[in-house]
Amino acid sequence: MEFVKAPSMNTLIKIYQIENSYFPNLAYQIANYIEKNNIKEYDLRNLSPLLTINDLSINFSASNRFIYHRDIYISELLKQNFDVAMNLARIIYMKAILIKKLQQQLSGLYLQLNKSDIEAHLFSYYNLVESYTYKKEWNQKKISIVRSLYDIYIRDIPYPKIRT
Repeated sequence: MEFVKAPSMNTLIKIYQIENSYFPNLAYQIANYIEKNNIKEYDLRNLSPLLTINDLSINFSASNRFIYHRDIYISELLKQNFDVAMNLARIIYMKAILIKKLQQQLSGLYLQLNKSDIEAHLFSYYNLVESYTYKKEWNQKKISIVRSLYDIYIRDIPYPKIRT
């Protein structure tokens, strides 16, 4: 019998921070989906709503913070189902407006919450620890897809200039 330690709140926060910044699990899920379904032609830029939402017509840009559920949109976005992209954009836009308008009230309410209630809610409804793919099986095709994703979505940081 294997003993599995219950995940802590710190573990949940660390997974969220890593996934939010570098999306390694999502990148693997995308590569795995493409390989398993033997998809030959795809445009990885169609997956941008999984990471960022931009609408220049209303001067709006935001990150997609729905990390727990992003993977369910992979197939539709690869099929270029832009209704899905528009729905994601609308949800994120409405959330941004609500948070901006209600920021002070929400902050005050958050401070009144019990820490154990917050933890129970997060582990019941937003448990990234359960959804994370810990054992990833890599091959050359998956590595190539993930590298392409990172080339598109992760900004290169130049090496520091060394002064002598």
